[in-house]
Amino acid sequence: MPENNNVQARFNQAVQDYLLWMIDRDYSSSTWNFYERLLLRFGSYISGRDLPWESIFTRKTLRDFGSECKLVQFQSPIRGLGRYLYKQQKISKSMDRRKEVALPARYHEYLVYYEKTHQVCRRQVLNSERILVLFAEWLTGNKLELKNLCIEHLDAFQVEISNRYAPETRRRHRTVLRGLLGWLYQQKVIRRNLSPLLVGAPQYAKAIPPKFLRPEELQKLFAINPQTASEYRTRAMLYLACSLGLRPKEISLISLDDINFARQEIRLPQRKSANPISIPLPLVTIRAIEVCAYLLIISYKQGRKATAVGSFCNCMPRINRSIVCRSVKALTAGCANPAYRVQPTGCVIPTPRTSLRQGDQSVQSGICLAMTISKQPADIFKYTLK
Repeated sequence: MPENNNVQARFNQAVQDYLLWMIDRDYSSSTWNFYERLLLRFGSYISGRDLPWESIFTRKTLRDFGSECKLVQFQSPIRGLGRYLYKQQKISKSMDRRKEVALPARYHEYLVYYEKTHQVCRRQVLNSERILVLFAEWLTGNKLELKNLCIEHLDAFQVEISNRYAPETRRRHRTVLRGLLGWLYQQKVIRRNLSPLLVGAPQYAKAIPPKFLRPEELQKLFAINPQTASEYRTRAMLYLACSLGLRPKEISLISLDDINFARQEIRLPQRKSANPISIPLPLVTIRAIEVCAYLLIISYKQGRKATAVGSFCNCMPRINRSIVCRSVKALTAGCANPAYRVQPTGCVIPTPRTSLRQGDQSVQSGICLAMTISKQPADIFKYTLK
């Protein structure tokens, strides 16, 4: 019995440390609240069975608990806690450890080349490795070698293996295989470059054309005078999107710590492909954020780390991509023609719904909110901020 109490106390401490770790990593309150409730239920389950510490985080215990609790989403909290404890070296085995598949040396050489030349994060390399494992196993099962590859073999792989997955995953398969085929051709392993031949099915014109805002509608949008904290927040979002071409997810992750007002720079630590960057911040955008900073004083006094556009006057402690999309969409609803609406991603391109097939030249001056940083984002204000 004392040993059981020791295991229970150890488990409770592990759960508490794991939840604090989740909060420190800015997990949403709904997520860690759900994890807390389920882990407490899992703790009650193991306390009634007198399980030793090393037997708690096993697949058998997980299956038995699932059979008893009858819940659908019971695995993620327990597996997450197991991963956390394994990284902290508090358990000897990971529940997620899979049998590693030995890739031939040629594939590993390509992965090293891919990581060095494309400067991608480790996660992308691992994703590419999983796809190459599928391809290598398929070649082995069909007794084929890389030097004998032809387009018919690649088509057969797509039909037998890739078609099991979603369209986005199938596109990812083709992208990885094209990179491999191009590298094999450079290394003179195959006699012909097959990468241009590996394409998906043709996609025709979309039923719903892209949506946009005209220059006069953008002027009307930026002429709105904010009245509430939420509107000031949305105005800061618009300036960040227009001046820097940021994605909604990137906007939601910006904090005041990332902004250097003295040097007029902003640091984006969490971007697509895990490539952080520091870029100049236009003066008009700084002014919009400074107004938000005044509204964030209450949050700072309460000891919360507030986001630059996401938490003021007890509005909400953290925002996410959906809130950015909804806020921008609500603000633009009164400025745009009813036939045109901003996409949820904030993308605005010069292609009107009514003039898509008529070649209307009047929209060539339309402005793209989703501009990349390399396209002189400050030019977007030539119509709106004079």
